Amino acid sequence: MLKDMEKNNIKLIEKPNGHMLVLGQSGAGKTYFMCRRMEEDRNNGKNILVFDYSGSYTRKEFEKNKFCKLNEMSYINPSERSFKWKFRGNEIENAISGVLIRVLPVCSVYQIKLLREAITKVFVEFGKFNLTQLVTMLEKMLNTKVDATDRENITHLLTRLSPFSELTEISVVTAGGEEKNVKISPIIVIQLSNYLEIQKKFLLNFFVELLWEEIKQRRYRADILIFDEFQHLNLKEESAVSALLREGRKYDVSVYAASQFIGKKERANVETLMQAGNKIFFHPTENEMRDVARWINPQNQNQWMRILNNLSVGQAVVKGCYYINNRPRVCKKPIICSVQEVTE
Repeated sequence: MLKDMEKNNIKLIEKPNGHMLVLGQSGAGKTYFMCRRMEEDRNNGKNILVFDYSGSYTRKEFEKNKFCKLNEMSYINPSERSFKWKFRGNEIENAISGVLIRVLPVCSVYQIKLLREAITKVFVEFGKFNLTQLVTMLEKMLNTKVDATDRENITHLLTRLSPFSELTEISVVTAGGEEKNVKISPIIVIQLSNYLEIQKKFLLNFFVELLWEEIKQRRYRADILIFDEFQHLNLKEESAVSALLREGRKYDVSVYAASQFIGKKERANVETLMQAGNKIFFHPTENEMRDVARWINPQNQNQWMRILNNLSVGQAVVKGCYYINNRPRVCKKPIICSVQEVTE
């Protein structure tokens, strides 16, 4: 799939983990690379779950990039058809409470208590969870609570939840016994690009946190998780993505994070992403050219800036562990590669 400038085959190795960071400006070749990588992963029998934030993984885009596994794909577009996330872990109420506390986020002890109370009541009344039901339940509690502090805290919760109160099409239910241990279809794309920006960001982080709750209990949906426009993920140390990058190898789960740019370059965010075992740097945006060069080699930053600036479409700098022509020697030196078609 990758060849160096001398036309040698470059095979990436999953050391120290199978995670991958893919960066580069629009039109540089990221989606084409991701399609080739997904084909390779499917040839190796791996199941893939894609979260499409920006519309980069629509059927039209896959066809444009000559993706040869279209017959193995399933699409989930909650904005067009209702979607039930069948939660595979135990203690679904506690899991959803924890997820919302982290994603909204909720810091007040009083608000956390009231949120948990409302979620319990939602499950008692409906047997499942969705955000519209949660808002309705909090409004009922607002009308019945006498204590002024409770009423104030419920109002704060309703304010935070208001942008998501009409997401009636997305529910979380408990998976059946057999469903908890069966992997998903070979490739599933969850399409989020049709939602408002604030809703997309919330849903992306909500689903990822739910996934991590399942993975911690070794309830697997997929071998590989792909995140488009990952800068919208919570990358802080306590986040699900940070935990996945730290501990994914233990659970046999790999994360592929792709974007045009990193966005917030807070030290914690960068350190989280740099945990990826392999990093693929296509032609960067102008604002990130210097940063990417430094991440490749801080001692030769200017040299790598020139190299990055001269990359053609479909070319990238690979930093990680790889074999050359399947020889057993592990190489780690950053190398310029071009993306090739995948053969069975």
